[in-house]
Amino acid sequence: NRQKDTNALNLPFAYWGESSDRGSYVKLAEATTYDIDGGTFSFSFWIKWRPTGAVQVILGNSDEPNDSLLCFNAAGSSLFFETTENNDEALANFTAMTEDTWYHFTFITNGDGTILVYKDGSTSDISSYAYDDFDEDAIIDQIGSAGSTKWHCGSQIDEVMIYTRKLEAAEVKRNYNAGKRSHR
Repeated sequence: NRQKDTNALNLPFAYWGESSDRGSYVKLAEATTYDIDGGTFSFSFWIKWRPTGAVQVILGNSDEPNDSLLCFNAAGSSLFFETTENNDEALANFTAMTEDTWYHFTFITNGDGTILVYKDGSTSDISSYAYDDFDEDAIIDQIGSAGSTKWHCGSQIDEVMIYTRKLEAAEVKRNYNAGKRSHR
């Protein structure tokens, strides 16, 4: 039994969109702005990796060309948050994901201009970080897509959680352990 976290955002979905050129995605009822440099928040989700040969977006903004996005590189070995207006980027590298395998990721901003990424409840597989100072806030209004037509996610995404605070290591581990059985 999971307890409801009062700091987790209740995301009202406006509609589930689908189109042949961008895959399936969820449009949120309203966009939310995140202060990457000074804010504290956490994004947590499960992904069943399916390589597509392209960037795969987990969270994004439909306002092209000024996209904000949390996505994986085509190889499935980096998770990055990017704002394209100024090419600001936060990047975490790890061992490449295996096709058709579920993974749990948590992306955390610490409020001091740094990030932390967990893969399967741990930071032990994160080999390196790269981080630019963000000149702009990130705006998120879609799950599984960014831009009006160019970015989407070809993998399965499940249990997307957005917290208005920094998750602690024990909470990340608890979220991972709670979802392991249903993500085999």
